[in-house]
Amino acid sequence: MAVLRGLIAGRLAARRPLLAVCLGHQLLAGLLGLALRRRDDPYQGLARTIDLFGQSRRVGFYSTFTAVAGADELASAYGPVRLARDPADHSVHALRAATFTGLQFHPESVLSRDGLDILRDVLADLLAPTRAAPSTR
Repeated sequence: MAVLRGLIAGRLAARRPLLAVCLGHQLLAGLLGLALRRRDDPYQGLARTIDLFGQSRRVGFYSTFTAVAGADELASAYGPVRLARDPADHSVHALRAATFTGLQFHPESVLSRDGLDILRDVLADLLAPTRAAPSTR
């Protein structure tokens, strides 16, 4: 956990593209200052349809913990962060900013019917050629 947290913190500090999934998403959320809580009932092998930034998506969860937030946007040292949350319990299903995206669910899971589309969209956005290339000097 400490090593993964350090890797995520390093990517954030360098403003390098980052996709964090499940545990990585939880560590990213914690680094952004969001509270984490244990779910009353774990989401192990659970497929749900969620609102993912305005799109209805069927995704698979495998988690016992979740980040929670009271708003759909978070101010951070890395710029504004948009949150896709469960309206009932405020669990953060996903978060995104200019250089990073966190997904609590597993887009690569067979339970994520829309997973390949989600991955394509997230990676295309994170790796878009319009992003400033890091300096080699």
